[in-house]
Amino acid sequence: MNKISYIVHLKNNKWRVLSEDGKNLGTFDSKKRAQKRLQQVEYFKHQDNEKKKSWQLIEFILKRAKKDDEDKKTYSSYMRYLNKNEPEHLEEFMLKFKQAFDQAIQDGLEDAAVVALMQARI
Repeated sequence: MNKISYIVHLKNNKWRVLSEDGKNLGTFDSKKRAQKRLQQVEYFKHQDNEKKKSWQLIEFILKRAKKDDEDKKTYSSYMRYLNKNEPEHLEEFMLKFKQAFDQAIQDGLEDAAVVALMQARI
């Protein structure tokens, strides 16, 4: 069952995006901006659920996993290690970390830096 979001024009000449149950999803000065917000809502509503589930699993594992010394390492400690011992891998690590971090932020993960660090190490 798909829930339907819609736009209404308010008396104060503003536009509001509402969910099917009337929840306010944003109030805007122009209809164009309200339509853009409605598109965003619809886009995220139809995201691949499997992708969300895989990120949720990673978050669950991170929160429940027993932390050992390797898990306690930080981005900075990896950068120092690579710079000192494996400078040829430094740029690759930075690129992997940035891509994973951006994706985790886009997916709305709480521990985006930890997830990105785990993925960049792989």
